[in-house]
This record gives sequence, structure tokens and C-alpha cells, in this order.
Amino acid sequence: MPTPPCRRLICGERRARRGAAKAANESAKQNRRLLGLRYAVPGGIKGVKAGERLPGADWMDERVDMVIAVSDAETVSLRLPPDGKGELVVTLDRGDGVAALLSTTVTGWEAIELKPVVDKRYLEVTLVGTVRTADSGAVENLELPPQTLAARLVAAAARTPDDSDKSGRPHGSDGTPTPPRIRSTGPATVVNEIDGAEMVWIPAGEFLRGSPEGIGGGDERPQKKIHLDGFWIYKCPVTVAQYRKYWEATGKEFKPTWGQGMRANPKGEEGQYAAQTNWYEAADYAKWAGAALPTEAQWERAARGTDGREYPWGNKWDPARCVSMEETVYRFSPGFRPVGMYPDGASPYGALDMAGNVWEWVADWYAYEYFAGAPDRNPTGPKTGSHKVLRGGCSLYDERFSRAAARMPMPPQVRDWTPTGFRCVIVAPGPAQ
Repeated sequence: MPTPPCRRLICGERRARRGAAKAANESAKQNRRLLGLRYAVPGGIKGVKAGERLPGADWMDERVDMVIAVSDAETVSLRLPPDGKGELVVTLDRGDGVAALLSTTVTGWEAIELKPVVDKRYLEVTLVGTVRTADSGAVENLELPPQTLAARLVAAAARTPDDSDKSGRPHGSDGTPTPPRIRSTGPATVVNEIDGAEMVWIPAGEFLRGSPEGIGGGDERPQKKIHLDGFWIYKCPVTVAQYRKYWEATGKEFKPTWGQGMRANPKGEEGQYAAQTNWYEAADYAKWAGAALPTEAQWERAARGTDGREYPWGNKWDPARCVSMEETVYRFSPGFRPVGMYPDGASPYGALDMAGNVWEWVADWYAYEYFAGAPDRNPTGPKTGSHKVLRGGCSLYDERFSRAAARMPMPPQVRDWTPTGFRCVIVAPGPAQ
């Protein structure tokens, strides 16, 4: 049998390594697959083989059925159903607000093959036509379905600290900074008058970021000193009561996640629990509050101080100092507790709930090897990516994830794969300045 004819699309400079290609059979029964390119390296792939499901049950886009790895050492071939109907759409999302779409009918195609060429930064998409033979055994002339290549605007990556002005304040929709409104309440504390959040001061200076060999994950290395300018950070994660002010002021609707109702202390006031959101919702709240999400470096400095301690209170795990598994799951009461209930778990600066309770979003995109090449002054993370970073662990995870240096990647649009809250920062003059 002769080789089936095919059509090939070369997607030029499409940033294939950082984007995501989605192949979807849009028939009555949709089958959507996210093809992850973030692991692809010249000549192969990190950790998994092409076509394998990516590690981590939570590393799945909520709009797709499976996430598989794509390598430039192997071609990923997706078979199409012989009796398939509807439309086949391949979407290459560059991550910058522009997506390229290749669309055709499912009928007439046998398979779709995808292969990134990392060195040249393009993606090969091959459509394999269905071969039909006559009763005599001869191959019939093929009339392949037409294909359409188009581009469209999609949700661009949300703003990161790089989009702020030098004061660190997020820009408003008209391009002007949203002014913070803070009021001093003590020698090193203020209140954000917009949402009522208490804030503590983190002074400028160096701190030890990351973990040494033998502790934590490889993405926490190398451990080295980082210098940060001073900033104010929320003492506790944003609560449901504070989030309620936001949605009432903006007219937005708050849809609680499954985790929002898991209260390990049923007698606690609902409004005092951490609000659970996705990254975009957290960033929008911060903008409304005249603040910003902390960078990874800011969050870690606020959690561990300058000496590289593993937990906010020191180097020894103590489940009684935070909302831990030992305090919830092991007592047959999985869930969360009102913020600020564990003053003995405070960081060196007085920040609470920085270990356990709920994961917290930070501003940065995630990159496994970012620490190795990051600047040593005020790092703000990679310019783009597919996942944001979570910090601090939660009461459904053990102490390894509650370490101050632990990092968890998570797609920014998801809000219910694991309990995710947040706190904010404001870059403004500190005490007696």
C-alpha cells in the first residue's frame, strides 16, 4: 500500500517551546487533548516520553481530557476515529494573546501528527489523509478536505510585576496606577483602607532564597542570596469577607470552589476563611485593592526572613504552629481554618498562615530552572509561561510542601484542583521613611 498522502503546516516562529498546542475533535462527543511543549528540549524531552501523560494529576487544563508531552525527538501521532464527524481544530496558543488555528473536517483524515523543532522554534503539524481502495485493489484518487489557517485573539497572560510602574503598583485600565491607601497602625504595621487588610513591613536587604542540595526539589536550587527592596505584605491571606467587598464594589460574581466549604472548624465565621480563587481573580482583586500579588522572592522573604530557615518559625516541623494535615486530616476533619489562628507560626516579620491552610498564588510564571539564572536583585520571574507558582502548602498536603522554599506550578485559570488563596503586597515607603 502506498504511503498515504499528507499535508504539512510549518508554524514558523510560533514560540512552540513555551506555548501549548491543542488538538480537538469537535464532534458530538468532544475529545480535547493538551499537548504540553514546556518540557521539550533540543533532541528530546525532560522526564517523560513523547505521548505520555504529564506527571502530576493536577497538571491538566480544566477544558481538556488529557495532557500529554510533546518532544522534538519523537512525533506524537493522534489517531482519528474512522467514522468521525464534525470539525478538527488544532490551536497553537503562543501565550501572548494570539493563537493560530488550523481547522478542517474530521472526515477524510486518518491521523494528526505533531512535532516541535525546538532549535528552530517551529511546530510541524501533519494531517494524514485516509486511503481508500476500489474493489480492484487500486488506490482511489484522493480528494482531501480543505484546511483553513486563521489567527485569533485569546486571553493574554495576565499582567506581572513587569507591567507595573517603578512604585510596584498595578496599572488601572486607563494606564494610570491605582493609588494605594494605607494608614499606619504601629511601628511596622499599616492597614490597607480599601479592604481593611493589616500589613506588616518587610525591610530592604538580602535573604537566602531556595534550598541546599538534599533538601526540597530541584527547582529550589541553587540556594543563593537575593536582594529585595522593602515592601508591605498582608499579614494574612485575603478572607472571604474582604473578597466580598471586592465583588460588591466591582459587580463581579464569586463562585465558591469545592474547597471553600471545607471548614475544619465549623464554628468559625465563614468570612474569616481564606478566599479561594484562580490566579486571574487574585490578580484582579489585588489591582482593585491598590496592591499587587507578591513575587516569589517577596513571598519567600516574608515567610522565612534572612537566614534560610525551612519554616516560618524555624527549621523543625511543628504541626501545632499551622493548619497542617496533623491538625485536620489526621483528626478526621479535612479542611481549613480561619486565617490568623496560629500566632505561634508567625514569620520573623509577623506574617501568619505562610505554612499550611491554603496554597497562595504569587505573581511569577513558573520555570523549573529559573533560580539558576535569575537576577540577584528584585527578581520577578520568567517573562511568560504556562503555569504560575503556588507557595506555602495547605492543610491537605504534608510538611514537605509547607516549607518556605517549596514551589508548586499551577495553570493560572484553574481554581478548584487544589485550594488556592492569596495575599497582596504594596511597595511604598516603610516605617519612618
